[in-house]
Amino acid sequence: MSRHYTIAIDLRRCVGCHACTVACKQENEMHLSSIWNRVETVGPVGVFPDLKMHYMIKFCVQCEDPACAKPCLTDAIYRTEDGIVAISPGLCTACGACVNACPYHVLFINPDTGIPEKCHLCAHRIEKGLKPACVSPCVGQAIIFGDSNDPRSEFSQAIAAAGDDAFALQAEFGTRPSVRYIKPQGGSI
Repeated sequence: MSRHYTIAIDLRRCVGCHACTVACKQENEMHLSSIWNRVETVGPVGVFPDLKMHYMIKFCVQCEDPACAKPCLTDAIYRTEDGIVAISPGLCTACGACVNACPYHVLFINPDTGIPEKCHLCAHRIEKGLKPACVSPCVGQAIIFGDSNDPRSEFSQAIAAAGDDAFALQAEFGTRPSVRYIKPQGGSI
């Protein structure tokens, strides 16, 4: 059985600190204006005086049927055997079709190179047996990495424990995202 690397975001645990965003920028030496992951504030939710804020981490959801790859005439965007959607800058013609095709709006053009960029789960770290850079600094331990094909992985165990509270972001797009989210307390986002 092959590996399928992915991430779960436990929205019950995210505190909105942006440590994941900072770690991503640092690890991938990104242009100042590039944002491969972002933390959005959702809320307030609830009824006064029981109001709460939730935080939603958004990044490439590593689709099994990536819409961004379909318009690419050079196969610069592809899905690896490990389930990671990656970009080969050497093949990219900088046409931007992938940016327009992504329904999640998570590809960004590097202003220095003109080449699209996005989260690739720090594939260079995974090859060395490390987790993606965003995982370790997460204050609330809300980012859970693992092999979805391995029932013993942290990812698989978190999703199994979450049961019906685990979901794919905007699954109605039909891209079959592999990243999963776990609903916050109260069950809505």
